[in-house]
Amino acid sequence: MKRKYCFCLLILFAFVLTACKPQVKRYRIGFSQCTSDVWRDKLSKEVELAAYYYDNADVECTFAHDDDQLQMQQVQNFIDEGVDLLIVSPNQIQNITGVINEAYDKGIPVILFDKNTNGRYTAFIGADNMEMGKTMGMFVAQQLKHKGNVLEITGISQSNPTVARAKGFEKAIAPYKDIRIVGTVQSDWSTNDAYLKVKKYLQENDVHVDYVFAQNDRMAAGARKAFRELGKGADVRFCGIDGLSSPGGGLELVRDGILEATYINPTRGDMVMKLAMDILEHRPYRKYTKLSSALVTREMAPLMLMQAEELESQLTRIQEFHDKLAFYLVQYSHQKMYLMFCGIILVLLVVIFVFIYRTMLFKHKVAEKMITDKLQHYMQLTQIKEQQDNAAEGVTDTTVISVTTDVNQQIDSEFMNRIFDCIIAHLSDPDFNVEVLAQEMNMSRVQLYRKVKAETGSKLVDMVKITRLQQSDRLLQQGGKTIAEISYEVGFSSPSYFSKCYKDYFGHLPTEKA
Repeated sequence: MKRKYCFCLLILFAFVLTACKPQVKRYRIGFSQCTSDVWRDKLSKEVELAAYYYDNADVECTFAHDDDQLQMQQVQNFIDEGVDLLIVSPNQIQNITGVINEAYDKGIPVILFDKNTNGRYTAFIGADNMEMGKTMGMFVAQQLKHKGNVLEITGISQSNPTVARAKGFEKAIAPYKDIRIVGTVQSDWSTNDAYLKVKKYLQENDVHVDYVFAQNDRMAAGARKAFRELGKGADVRFCGIDGLSSPGGGLELVRDGILEATYINPTRGDMVMKLAMDILEHRPYRKYTKLSSALVTREMAPLMLMQAEELESQLTRIQEFHDKLAFYLVQYSHQKMYLMFCGIILVLLVVIFVFIYRTMLFKHKVAEKMITDKLQHYMQLTQIKEQQDNAAEGVTDTTVISVTTDVNQQIDSEFMNRIFDCIIAHLSDPDFNVEVLAQEMNMSRVQLYRKVKAETGSKLVDMVKITRLQQSDRLLQQGGKTIAEISYEVGFSSPSYFSKCYKDYFGHLPTEKA
């Protein structure tokens, strides 16, 4: 407790000292968004929240609502007003390149988000849209068992994400001659427009569809509504891209079985803001930053929703506190002590947030290590039992007996052995989940969760995932198999997601291991 108090006093002292320093330069950042939707609004909110951590930056955000001329005018206004930096998420990149070049030529740093250009700019940050399409293509091909008809729903014509996602998807399914794209419906990224256009397409075309790939989750939901209303394709499956955690977003749609999968399209406004400040304050930065992403299937969606809800709750509290702080500063801006007091509270809030996060991360690592240790003991015991079964009858091996006794003491109960037996028996089954495990253990899901939590301090989904990763590591050490073969053998739905999980757990890619 004393350490915490001392730490808080140090923060107070540091803040008092910084209050005596000369005023630093304030930066004005103009943020031009091509449109306003759930995904774009999330990005804007993240940038604005991230700006709170920099006491010398102000962000002004505009939305062009898919209008090239309006966006060009908004960017031109930022240039004329002399902003210190521009963040631009272009609508039609070929139309807005000219005004972006003008800003760059006038010495205004330009960050492009999500859509790249052949023009002049300072840095780009965003996810790989072609990789998104390619991953979803591989997933659909696997789901169809390399045979079937696909209807593709694309976004606004000629936009960078539309073109890149379509190329990636088509490239992924190209090797499978029995998979055909029977039609392409172009929409404006919205649920209602996709619903209307897919409904019209189905009314005008008598075509059998097995799978619908939409370039975002909202359009996938709209397409599904059209199919259901027309009474067509009760067995048609749907997937999309974005993976938002907001109500009605991709994660909920996957969790509820409306979509088979989604692909996280990260916004990472915190990284966008950090890049902007690194450029403005002449710190090293990358010219091109690729945001990492991942495929989300039904078994992963609930956990990701829980994590997103917790983060959103924390961000909402910070936003509420900032709003109160802003109101307070307007009333008492002439009182320096009030300003210092509010600043200290903001710093303490950030410290508490970081402390909570690090504590949760530490607990997760401890639980993860416990599962790993139990799995290793289980594998040792399994090997010893095999040695005993193969030994000649009547021969006593004191070494084996000694080791067996030691391992038995370390493994808490026969209950954990049964769980590992079941997991390993279903290791290659990507559909194996907690419900199946509970059934085979003759327990309710709640009972099983509670007992595993008591034994390991962790969750069942973590146990299954770690078991798969540990087994994949053994297969990699044995050699003779590709990364893709190993990923499917241990029950991962795609090699890319396997590689991400492997790196998160072991600290390096499986290719480095192999």
